[in-house]
Amino acid sequence: LTPLHENFEEAINLDIDLAVPSIAHLRTIEKFGKKLKKKPRIHIEIDTGMTRGGLLNEWPDFLNAIKNADVEVVGAWTHFARADEPQSSFTDEQIEVFEKKLSELKSAGVNPKYVGLGEVYDGVLTKVAFDPVSAVQVVHAMGKSETSLLKMLTKRYPERFEIRLEEVSWRE
Repeated sequence: LTPLHENFEEAINLDIDLAVPSIAHLRTIEKFGKKLKKKPRIHIEIDTGMTRGGLLNEWPDFLNAIKNADVEVVGAWTHFARADEPQSSFTDEQIEVFEKKLSELKSAGVNPKYVGLGEVYDGVLTKVAFDPVSAVQVVHAMGKSETSLLKMLTKRYPERFEIRLEEVSWRE
């Protein structure tokens, strides 16, 4: 989560993309962009049911606010709440909500280049990235080669997913 007191001015000046989980964040980031005479690059955080962060109840008002906002929308994303529970249908529901909200963004004239869903569990970051043009989806897992999420997604959506595993290690 990104507190409103973060140094957005420095981030914008350094051309760092920023997450926008609320209308207040959008307005604050937009204000600093105008001050610097730079168009901030943002990624919209959409809450699809985790209820921990992102646009949820503000969504209809956000759609109106983003239409005329002086920002560049680079991406949109959300978190899975229960993707590590393959028997749960909640992940399917979240995907449906996310796709609906992406459609609403496009109807508002906002077409993010990057869109994705993800979850962190057992110390593993799992991300599902949607290709908004071709609807091909790619799964990335960091740290493990097998997870219940990967198994669930390939079983439920074999025609929609291309699986890619990437091991990430840090150099010091």
